[in-house]
Amino acid sequence: MEKYAIQKIILRKLTEKKAHKKSQFVKEIALIITEIDPGRKTKPEYLIQRKIRKMEEDGLVKVYDTEFSTFITITKTGKQKLTQMKLLSPESIIPREWDGLWRVVVVNAKREEKELQDSLRYLLKKARFVQLKASVWISPLPLEELIVEVKRNLELEGKLFVFVAQTLDSFTREELEEIYLNKILNEK
Repeated sequence: MEKYAIQKIILRKLTEKKAHKKSQFVKEIALIITEIDPGRKTKPEYLIQRKIRKMEEDGLVKVYDTEFSTFITITKTGKQKLTQMKLLSPESIIPREWDGLWRVVVVNAKREEKELQDSLRYLLKKARFVQLKASVWISPLPLEELIVEVKRNLELEGKLFVFVAQTLDSFTREELEEIYLNKILNEK
């Protein structure tokens, strides 16, 4: 099982609802891990508890104690981490065919929101978007659904806008193609 597999399973499961009862959640994750890796020598519950503590320290999850039980939820940072994991995973094949449309992402974050800007910059670069201007990113790859998911997960309404440009004049189209290809080739 890969290094971040348990963390990814936990984060994915946490997105299913707002809060999970921790004891029940640990049992559910243990069953999933046992199915994936039945020969594991260490008890899955122990690994999960340890991973949850580490994830809480890293700000990926929040654990709440109430008088009735202990609950666990995913944080914005956890949602962002899950998106990064999806982009970097081998099963996340970035399409290589161009459908002739340009995706334009506009980031409308304030200067005080540097951490948000840095996070979005990282995600957009991993999704192979290219920065056209300080807050404008472009890509010919059909990834608008992914960006919309990021927007929804990180609650970025009013801060992240996605456009799909169908019609461009020939000069602009050639210019965007040249800018995109130059930046992508220079990164390699």
